Amino acid sequence: MHRAGVLPLLPLLALFLVPHVAADDTLPGTLRVIADDDYQVEAAVGTNASFAWTLVNVGPIQLVGNITVSTSSGEYVAAVVPATFSLARDEIVTIYANVTVPLKPRSPTVDLEVLVNLSDGRHGHLAASVAARAPVQIVDLLMAFLAIGAIIFVGFFANLVFERTKVPDLIFLIVLGLFLGPILGTFFGIQLVPLSLLELATPYFAALALMIILFDGGLNLRLRQVVSQAGVSLIHTLLTWFGTVLVVTLISILVLGFPLWVAVLLGVILGGTSSAVVIGVVRGMSISEDTKTILVLESTITDVLCVIGALAVIGILRGGGTLTGTVGGLLAAFSVALLLGALAGILWLRVMSGMVGKPYGFMITIAALFVLYAGTEALGGSGGMAALVFGLVLGNHRAIGRILKIKEGFRVDENFKRFHSEISFGIRTFFFVFLGFSFTLPFTAAWSLRTSLPVISFLNDTFWLALLAIVLIFLGIYAVRIFATGVTVRVHPESAEDRTSIRTMMGRGLAAAVLASLPFAISAFTDPANPDYAPYHNAMVGFEIPFLTIAFLVILLTVIATTVGVVSGERRKAAPPTPAEAATDELGERMAEQLRVTQNQLDDMERARIRDQRRIEREARVKGRS
Repeated sequence: MHRAGVLPLLPLLALFLVPHVAADDTLPGTLRVIADDDYQVEAAVGTNASFAWTLVNVGPIQLVGNITVSTSSGEYVAAVVPATFSLARDEIVTIYANVTVPLKPRSPTVDLEVLVNLSDGRHGHLAASVAARAPVQIVDLLMAFLAIGAIIFVGFFANLVFERTKVPDLIFLIVLGLFLGPILGTFFGIQLVPLSLLELATPYFAALALMIILFDGGLNLRLRQVVSQAGVSLIHTLLTWFGTVLVVTLISILVLGFPLWVAVLLGVILGGTSSAVVIGVVRGMSISEDTKTILVLESTITDVLCVIGALAVIGILRGGGTLTGTVGGLLAAFSVALLLGALAGILWLRVMSGMVGKPYGFMITIAALFVLYAGTEALGGSGGMAALVFGLVLGNHRAIGRILKIKEGFRVDENFKRFHSEISFGIRTFFFVFLGFSFTLPFTAAWSLRTSLPVISFLNDTFWLALLAIVLIFLGIYAVRIFATGVTVRVHPESAEDRTSIRTMMGRGLAAAVLASLPFAISAFTDPANPDYAPYHNAMVGFEIPFLTIAFLVILLTVIATTVGVVSGERRKAAPPTPAEAATDELGERMAEQLRVTQNQLDDMERARIRDQRRIEREARVKGRS
């Protein structure tokens, strides 16, 4: 049972939200029923449909009763919680009903009836219906091949645009995905891919893209720079991630009226940059290698923080998470990933050294990457971090050989990186199209958001309140990055010239979108038989549309901001220098040229000395023999 501070308003709300009831209902007028969900839904075969109603006792007499559920077809399995209730004045209870659609239903629809029986014999019927949806249909083969070819062409030309104009290719690919997915579906009624297939593919494709892109990022990082910039990267990452989580949490509580842990969950989901976005963008930018390393490490670390943090907060909402467990999970995720990634990389260098010039070396390496990712995740580590470390070791095989003092060194086929860059290009292209494709546009949906700030309370229960919060969240993320960039530049002055790039590299990606839907896809939210269903579902019901919409628009805004920042920073560096800068550059070039001449002279003198030394040694050996 729960008390609410707005209970005096609930009877008025109930007048507008009363669900379908039967003519013989005899519930007292003091027991109000509020409908919390849609009551005519479609569900794919083999899946579940869930419904919720809230009972409010506005009278002085305590009401006690029980709840049962029945269906019009016995092949559909239904369950309801709680089975009994006791309501004092101003108390509420939420009823959750779940229907499982059989794999091969004989009846295409089923009517659900929830019966509320009071101890004095009065009763009421709550009704809902479910329509079984056909199994997922595979997209037409010719259309699929045509779409794949067109997307690769768009990705290729977008990459050319990036090389010439420094406008990141990802913005074109996301817009293409938006057009092919939600825009065609919402405004033109054309659905190229069934939503059920999209939901099924999302977690798999997100993991695949993260693994390949992080492996590619590791291949192109220099070990010396990673080691030298690890401390700066950690400071920058902690400032941006914790600062963003704090800002999003405060805005969610004050503007959207979210409970504390629900607000923290949203903050954790949006807390980090996307490695898929950052790695692809920074590679073509005119910034220092140290800055590239800082940004890549930030995105990789925050990917881990977001995933582990989201799972930890979900555990707290379910009643089983602790702060100690969260810290332990994070330490385990990083430790296991670093250890397994490094060991697997060194072991695989031995394998690759023996496969130089032989076929299938790249494909067997990708197979090892899949095994490493799965094994690391199974042991509680971060598969993405392990993929990055694995790539880092392979990409720095010469340095690793020197560190381990291996005389013959490690050898890697020179075609390896080039072939993997082709694979990475394809994965990145489809990743960003898929990111745009997976968005939804629920702007016409019913909103139940209520702010605690009286100055904006006129926006309650509208999309405009959510939009205001989204703008504030975006500005908060940007403010946090300004602060963190200032600290980073002070700690690492060599990055001062790249201040704009560091400040605007804030793009979120598919990981945030997947995490935003995760709280509503687990069994504790969808299955009434789960022991955590009642408390967790009660805590999260009503937040699914706000979470998905906020995540979608924040991703879009941060990607746009990243694009603008990249273009602005690149154009500033490409701008012609002022007369003073030109004079300074000319003087610097003269000094550099003089240094090169001097160095060449010194090198010639050293080579002459070595020749003379060798001649003297040869003459001494000849005299010794004679």
